Amino acid sequence: MQTETTAVPPRIPAQRSHTNFVLMILGRIISELGTSVFTFSVNLYVLNVTHSAALYSLVLSFSILPNLVSNFAGGLLVDRYNKKRLMVGSDFASGGLLFGFLVLFLRFPSNVLIIALCSMALAVTQNIFSLTMTSSIANTVNREQVPKLNSVFTGYGSAISVGGSFLGVLAYQNLSMPAIFCMNGLSFLFSAVLELFIVFYGTTREVPQKKQNPLKDYRNTLLYINGHRRIKTLFLVENFMLFVFAPLGSIIVPYVAYQVIDVSKFQFAVVQAGLPVGSLIASFIIMFLSVSAASLMKRVFRLAYLQIFGIMLACVPGLLVLFDQSKWISTSAFFAVLIFLGIVTVSRGIPISSYFQNTVDESTRGKFFAVQNTLSSLFSLLGIWLYGILLDHFAWTGILLVSAAVSIVVIFNIRRWAKHAENSGVNAIISENNFTEGQDT
Repeated sequence: MQTETTAVPPRIPAQRSHTNFVLMILGRIISELGTSVFTFSVNLYVLNVTHSAALYSLVLSFSILPNLVSNFAGGLLVDRYNKKRLMVGSDFASGGLLFGFLVLFLRFPSNVLIIALCSMALAVTQNIFSLTMTSSIANTVNREQVPKLNSVFTGYGSAISVGGSFLGVLAYQNLSMPAIFCMNGLSFLFSAVLELFIVFYGTTREVPQKKQNPLKDYRNTLLYINGHRRIKTLFLVENFMLFVFAPLGSIIVPYVAYQVIDVSKFQFAVVQAGLPVGSLIASFIIMFLSVSAASLMKRVFRLAYLQIFGIMLACVPGLLVLFDQSKWISTSAFFAVLIFLGIVTVSRGIPISSYFQNTVDESTRGKFFAVQNTLSSLFSLLGIWLYGILLDHFAWTGILLVSAAVSIVVIFNIRRWAKHAENSGVNAIISENNFTEGQDT
C-alpha cells in the first residue's frame, strides 16, 4: 500500500523554469494543432469519399471514444514510469503511426477502416501525451508559473477551437491527403525533439512501491480524493459545473440561435466565437497581469455563482428577438453573454487545475487526472444527453432558469459542507474567506 504524502513542488532554477515553460508550450501547441488539423482533414476526406453521414460519425467517434479507455491506462503509466519518456515517446509514436498509416493509405486510399484505425491510434497516443503533460507541469516549472502555463494552454485550446477547423479546411483544400499525413507526422516528430530538452524535477523522494492491481490503484485514488477535503471540494465543484455548463455551448446555444432566433450562418459563427474569445481574454489576464491563483482560489465560490448568473443571462438574447428584425441585437447580446461566461469559467477553472497539479501527490497525480478527465467526459455527455431530451419537452428558458436555481442550491450546500468541515477542524478545508494555496495536512 502506498504511503500518503503531500506533494511539495521543488524550487526549480529560474532560467531552467523559463526554458521548460517555453518548451512545454511549443510541444503542446505543435501536438494539439497537428491533431486538430489532421482529424478535421480526415473527417472531410471520409465525408467526401463516402458521402455517408453514418460513416462520418463513425470515424469521428473513433477519435473520441478511445479517450475513455486510454485515460485509465495512461494514468497508471504516468504514475509508474518516467514522465519525460512517456511525453517524448507518445509524440514519437504519433509521428511514427502517421507515417505507418500513410503507407497503408497509399495502397488503399478509399478504405475507411484504415482511416478509422488511424484516428483511434492517434487519439490514444495523444491522450497519453496530454495526460502526461498535465501531470508533469509541477515537475517542470516553478509553482508561481503553473497557473500561467495553464492559462497559455487554455488560451491556446480556445484558439484551436476557433481556428483549428479553419486550418483543417485550408489543408484539405490545398494539400493532398498524403501531404497532410507527412506534414502532421513531421510536426509530431519535431515536437518530440523539442521535448527532449525539457528537464524534469522530482517533487517527492523515490519510494519503492509494490505494483498493485489497476482496479485497486484507482480505488486508492478515489480514497485519496475522499480523504483530502480541499481536493474533494474542488473536485465536486468542477465536475458539477461541467455537468451544468457543457450543454450550454453544445446544445442550448445552437438550438436557440437556429430554432428560436433564426440567425444567419455568419451571425451563428459570431455567437459560437463568444466562449473561445472569453476564454482567451481570461487566459491573457492571468498570464500577463499576474493575477495569482491564490487570489482567484479565495473567490472560487463567487466565480461559480457568477457562472450560474451567466447561465441565467443567456435567456436575454432569445427575448430580444421580439424587437430585433435584423437579429444583430440578439446576436450581439448572445456574443457578450458568452464572452462573460468564458471569462468566468476560465478564471474559476485555471486556479483549480493549478492547485491539483501543485498539491496532488506525484505518485497519484496521473491516476488523479485520469479520473478527472474520465468523469469530465462522462458528466459532459450526461449533461448534453439530458438537456437534449429536455429541450424536446420544455421551454428552453425554463430549462436554463431551473438549472441555475438547482446549481445555486448545490454550490451553496457544497460551500456549507466545506465550512462545517473547517469548523470541525478536519484536514485541510476551504471556505470563501480561508481558501488560499497551501498544503493539505
